Amino acid sequence: MIPIVAITFVLVMSFLFSCNKNYPIPDDIIKAQALMLERPDSALLILEGMKGVEHLPAKLKATYNLCLIEARDKNYIVHTSDSLINTVVAFFEKEDDPLMKAKAYYYQGRVNKDLQNSEKAAFAFKKAETFVNETSDYRLKALICTQMGGVFHYQRLFNDAIVWHEKAKDALLLAGDSVSISYILRDIASAYSNLKEYDKSLSLFNDAYKVADANNQLSVASNILYDIALMYIQRQMQDSVIVYMKKALLKDSALVNFEGTCLTLADEYRKINKLDSARYYLSRCANSNSLFTKAGYYYFLANIEEDAGNYKKSLDAYKISYNYQDSIRDKHSAEALAEVVAKYDNEKLENEKNVILLEKSRAWSNFYLILSGSLLLTIAFVYIFFTFKRRKESQLRESVNKLIDYEKQIADNMKMLKANEIWIRKTTKQMADTSDELAKKEYQLALLRAKTEETIALKKDTEKLERTLHDLKDQISSLSKKKVQIIAMNEQIMKQTSLIERLQVWVPGDPLIAESEWAQFSELMNEHFDNFSKKLEVAFPDLTTHDVRICNLIRLGISNETIAKLTNCKYESLLTKRTRIKKLRMHIDGDITLEDILQKIE
Repeated sequence: MIPIVAITFVLVMSFLFSCNKNYPIPDDIIKAQALMLERPDSALLILEGMKGVEHLPAKLKATYNLCLIEARDKNYIVHTSDSLINTVVAFFEKEDDPLMKAKAYYYQGRVNKDLQNSEKAAFAFKKAETFVNETSDYRLKALICTQMGGVFHYQRLFNDAIVWHEKAKDALLLAGDSVSISYILRDIASAYSNLKEYDKSLSLFNDAYKVADANNQLSVASNILYDIALMYIQRQMQDSVIVYMKKALLKDSALVNFEGTCLTLADEYRKINKLDSARYYLSRCANSNSLFTKAGYYYFLANIEEDAGNYKKSLDAYKISYNYQDSIRDKHSAEALAEVVAKYDNEKLENEKNVILLEKSRAWSNFYLILSGSLLLTIAFVYIFFTFKRRKESQLRESVNKLIDYEKQIADNMKMLKANEIWIRKTTKQMADTSDELAKKEYQLALLRAKTEETIALKKDTEKLERTLHDLKDQISSLSKKKVQIIAMNEQIMKQTSLIERLQVWVPGDPLIAESEWAQFSELMNEHFDNFSKKLEVAFPDLTTHDVRICNLIRLGISNETIAKLTNCKYESLLTKRTRIKKLRMHIDGDITLEDILQKIE
């Protein structure tokens, strides 16, 4: 009896202490976690309204704090202190839970990013990636890699940013999230734009726009169009800037950067001396409450008035703009001071709270230890009694359940036997009916064969006479066709020769090439350039008919502007097609031009 009591004592103590460390998660935290992705505002309300948080055990307290930081982050509330997230990270560092470690380090990086501490943010995101690689949470990995890419982008290390954004894209694909790809493609395109690789950037922006538009992400699509316009600003292509800015406004009238878009449009119209249009878009920001917008409004107004020759109005507008810029600087100084004071107060209160919670946690631990000792003996005897009783009851239940299962199996087998007997009878009757029907069909088939043989004999005699007549007609027809073909071939050769000459001297304003002539273009290139079209199609089988036509025109040395007119497309579209032919059809990257590739085909 004594060994049993000792074993029971050890088991009960282990049970009590394990319960002390693994409390069930409160319902409010579970609800908040369920709402976090779709309704982060509701999750934040639940967490902020939760009572008794200070009495939670250490692990649940850390879990609650992590959920609270996540909810604030998803509601775009700027983090002003890192004291709370540091306590969360310090707790989960000691836990054997890679997912919670990754999550804690991720939000430590988010907090430090808001605090503009890029080095600490990058270090936290890197540790988060290390732990998330031990899990299958690809969505969290995508978030970590995206934020890491953002840190490098902010530091203007654009090549490193692209590497991390590509990792984020791969993680999203593994997570089965094709919708959020638009955000990643947009970030990669922005990095290439800053590297001045505009063709890659434009192609990726277009891919991102297609995904956003297909999934009805209006705000994302508008911002992508806005980013394309910014890229064209770098290239000083005012017409394209205006086109994409307008598209952005039309796509989503509630565009987050609406005022900035209108200011940019106003300045671009000013640069091309369309002052009325510039004034129109500038007027849409006149009633803004933002100090930044007001400063920009009067600054651009001053430029417009100066270009219009209204120098007094221009000077007045410049003065108002400078006044708003001074207000912005004063406000930022006051906000920075208030932020420092608030950060200090928050850290002080948080540290005091943690000390109180630690003391309470120790008091509760002592209480549980005393309670466990006082109940130990009673639990030991109760445990032994009920264990014996449960074992007997369990054996009885198992025997009854087996008997019920055997009876059920016998009943199922009887049902299956009856069903098989019915099927055999039905199949036997169907076979008999099929035999009678088959005999009737064989008799009808014999009659049909006899009639067929008579018909064949008559046809043979008729066919002999028709064959002789047909041979004579074929000879006459063959000679006539050969004559026509010879004439047509001569005419075609003359037409093809004139086509190659017309293409080489063709200028905008000349008659367009007919589609019937285009159909002979590839054959003409084969005849005059040592089977160039055939070699091109063999070397690059993914090329379409239109791609081959463009390559043939380039091989003739015709300029891009002329090719665009001949193929009835815009100059920008032709450049995009050239890039698509090289990368997607020919699968060639690098600095080699399409002309060099075509010259190497021999």
